[in-house]
Amino acid sequence: MRACVAKIRPIVFACAIAAVSSSALADLPERRFIQTLHPEIEELPPPQAALGFGDGIAIEGDVALVGDGSDLGRIAVFTRETRFWRRTGALPCPQPLCGPFDLQDDVAVVHAYDMNSGVQTLSIFRHEQSTWSLLDSIGKPLPDLPDLWVRTASYHHGTLATTVGPTFTDEPAEVYVYRLDANDKLQRTFKLAPSDPNPAHNFGSDIAVGDDVIAVSDFFWSRSASEPRTGAVYIFERRGEAWTQTQILTAADGKANDQFGRRIAMEGNLLLVGAPNATRGGSEGSAQPTGAVYAFERTNGLWSQQTKFAPSTKRFGPYTQFGSRIAISGDRAAITATTLPFAAPDRVLAFEYLLAHDRFIPVSYVRRFNPGGLALSGRTLLVGSSWDNPESPVGHVAVYDLNTRLLHKPFCETARSGAFCDDFESGSAENWQPYDGTWTVDSREYVGRAGTDQCGTGFSSNESLIRHVNAADVDVRLEMRAMQRVDKGIVLRSTSAGDQIELNFRASPFFSDLVVQELVGCQFNFLDAVAVPHEMGEVLKVHVRLVGQRLTVWVGGRPVLDRLLPFQAKRGAVGLAVITDHGVSGFDNVRVKVLK
Repeated sequence: MRACVAKIRPIVFACAIAAVSSSALADLPERRFIQTLHPEIEELPPPQAALGFGDGIAIEGDVALVGDGSDLGRIAVFTRETRFWRRTGALPCPQPLCGPFDLQDDVAVVHAYDMNSGVQTLSIFRHEQSTWSLLDSIGKPLPDLPDLWVRTASYHHGTLATTVGPTFTDEPAEVYVYRLDANDKLQRTFKLAPSDPNPAHNFGSDIAVGDDVIAVSDFFWSRSASEPRTGAVYIFERRGEAWTQTQILTAADGKANDQFGRRIAMEGNLLLVGAPNATRGGSEGSAQPTGAVYAFERTNGLWSQQTKFAPSTKRFGPYTQFGSRIAISGDRAAITATTLPFAAPDRVLAFEYLLAHDRFIPVSYVRRFNPGGLALSGRTLLVGSSWDNPESPVGHVAVYDLNTRLLHKPFCETARSGAFCDDFESGSAENWQPYDGTWTVDSREYVGRAGTDQCGTGFSSNESLIRHVNAADVDVRLEMRAMQRVDKGIVLRSTSAGDQIELNFRASPFFSDLVVQELVGCQFNFLDAVAVPHEMGEVLKVHVRLVGQRLTVWVGGRPVLDRLLPFQAKRGAVGLAVITDHGVSGFDNVRVKVLK
């Protein structure tokens, strides 16, 4: 292959991209989320109303937008504060249902619609000093397009391209280009049209806008009516105010119904094209369509295919739809696939790739329960699940820090077996997690384990992360923060899921305190309560010391509790706990010292 160098923010990427063998993924480590983002359940109608939370996601830097699916006409705004993300407001939408398409340069592109009336808009918001202002909207009926719906959109440095067409995605569509002028108004500047129009095609399946280039896909494309629909991507380049088609990209080994171009993503001179129905090649070839992604690179103004890649079926078993969602940022790419059978507990896999020098390097994978949105900015990856599980159909978004450590073995294989091990991935245990899943116990790092309380404590869930130290006396120091309505605390002397001592720090608009209680056979015995003023989102620096029957607690260096327990606690485990109905809490800098 040719050797050349092309700029990709913020790295240099050589265009001789080598294919990755399937065996390279055989031992691919799993990456754990650091937090999950949730809708404000207390403000919503029945939980089913939040079913779509996580379907639409956009992120730029320290700001993330999530469509909340609540039929309330808003988008949830989350802001990163140090390492945590906190919900800081809502972006109002002109219609009941809305979701973000794009977020760049503090400009958000939002699609909103009303299923009853059919009214919809494509709106532009600008973020300035913690406020969002509506700049302009394109509404239905569109000028000279009264019956067409917005299907997709892409925004890049003042240029917006959008596909509008009939409701059904297998019908022809139109692609329009807008420019955000000096007055922050959208000016329609051009209509993109393929050089080989065919009513059976699906021009505008997806769009990616770059610097003076727009890629428009058509996954129904065929060379003629008698040839198979292999899919294609049209390349348009800016010439003044006009856009001129310069190339049609196709897969070198394209087959009928591969859906080449179902999803595309562009970063600088790199274009990734998803073909979710493509079959594997090479030694692991199979008639089973698993999906694939094609990498194209621009050299001297021309785009050419460099490689085709997909994960290993040996490592992950049967899957399909690889390339169904694609995101690129800097030197990283994230691509999703769907597991088979679809009823499997982990329905979605998202794979992380490093774009380094002359090849794609697989770095990690993540698992989610249900398909949702995908967004990537710098080293932050967001993966949405439009609902958690059948018993609690509320969506969420998992946050991954691509700088954190990777797990080469599942959590439950990293330490001694215990009653609380469930790999952080079952039920409501997804609602929280320490940043990187590790504690320091007596100066040694330990991979934590999550477990859902087996006692069924009323309407709430009780999730625990337990370190089986079998301690008598301990000294615990940590930082904790509640991001939504939640009780968060420390577990001392846990001998089983139904017998333990708990210290719960509670915060709400009406009270904030520390409650000490004992759980015996799944029955709570109240021991003490003291006021600990704090607000949701506030970081608490907590120091707890339990020696014999004496319990001492400091918060922010100030003593808040010093008392004797009415019993001698049994030797047991130490841990963290969250009691919540869809709350989100976080823990950091956990240090446990075993005194006896």
